[in-house]
Amino acid sequence: MRRDPTEPVEAAFGRERTVFLGAYTGAILGEGLPRVRRFFQTVTEWRPWLATGSENRAAGRAVTGACNLAFLFLILSGPFLWLPRRFSWQHIRPVPRPRWSLSGKARDFNWHNSLGIWSALPLAVIVASAVVMSYPWANNLLYTLTGTTPSAQGTRGGGPPRAERREVNYAGLDRLWARAETQVADYRGISLRLGGPAVFTIDTGNGGEPQKRSHSRSTGERGTWSGGNPSPA
Repeated sequence: MRRDPTEPVEAAFGRERTVFLGAYTGAILGEGLPRVRRFFQTVTEWRPWLATGSENRAAGRAVTGACNLAFLFLILSGPFLWLPRRFSWQHIRPVPRPRWSLSGKARDFNWHNSLGIWSALPLAVIVASAVVMSYPWANNLLYTLTGTTPSAQGTRGGGPPRAERREVNYAGLDRLWARAETQVADYRGISLRLGGPAVFTIDTGNGGEPQKRSHSRSTGERGTWSGGNPSPA
């Protein structure tokens, strides 16, 4: 549910279907753009685990993780191959500078080296971040290098831990929701996953900014509140 009273309520049934409802009547307004959603869902499934299905995701993720690691090695080893045999400013200066007057193989060699050098740093940062998401040891190494403590939630993507699905108990849900609205003054949307303990995701961004999400959790069948301020995502 979004704070803007003109926005519909979004009900997601897993990854397969999303329905929009009238915030005041509960009437079904439609499913938005189902073809566009299916397209991006397919892209999402291909990128991390090669669309191998839920039963083979570990194998697919192992393949993409190995590819990320190999690509990082290629990027970091590239500059060493480009270094001239005589290490001096006179011999290094022409390497990172594109020479537009060249032609043929000399042009291809110069452009490959110069463009590769300027692209290596941003590519290394992008691929290294993928390696961190692919391997727990890389993730722990990042926390060690930055002197921070790993999240106690220990979940991929920083979201709340998924509880075992059970029968939904709606007792006290309205009271819990009202309490969640008081946790962050400038929230723009709040979401709740049904089927376990009430974990509210409070979003102060546009819905696509994980760093602007917080989580608050309730315990007990009647909705007693656990914790004070929501923990950062």
